[in-house]
Amino acid sequence: MTTKSSGSPPLGAPARIPALPGLGTTWYERGARYWLRRVSGAVLWFAVLAFACYIALVLYQSFRGDLPSGVRTVWDRAQVAASCVALVWGWVVQRRGHRRDLLDPPTPSEVGARRWLQEHGVAG
Repeated sequence: MTTKSSGSPPLGAPARIPALPGLGTTWYERGARYWLRRVSGAVLWFAVLAFACYIALVLYQSFRGDLPSGVRTVWDRAQVAASCVALVWGWVVQRRGHRRDLLDPPTPSEVGARRWLQEHGVAG
């Protein structure tokens, strides 16, 4: 069967399944039980992270509650200022790195080396 000049498959032909990076077409071949396990795992991790955040907030509140009221006000303002500075700094660093990568994309061997470092927990 040949395709039309528009590049679409002829009528009656099965649709081509898009290949996703790292997954290929295996995402399409998975059944409902697979996706149920994936969703339940995500929900479990969400609950674990929510609990960890709750514990961190409780510990922070206990520390903050022990400060005298005058020091607490200064502490709160310093926290707000540090958070704003960190937000702007993180945004600038991320944008500069993204722009640098767009202007000078890594070679396939560099991508492989970065992936290996990430998989083995080596800072790179």
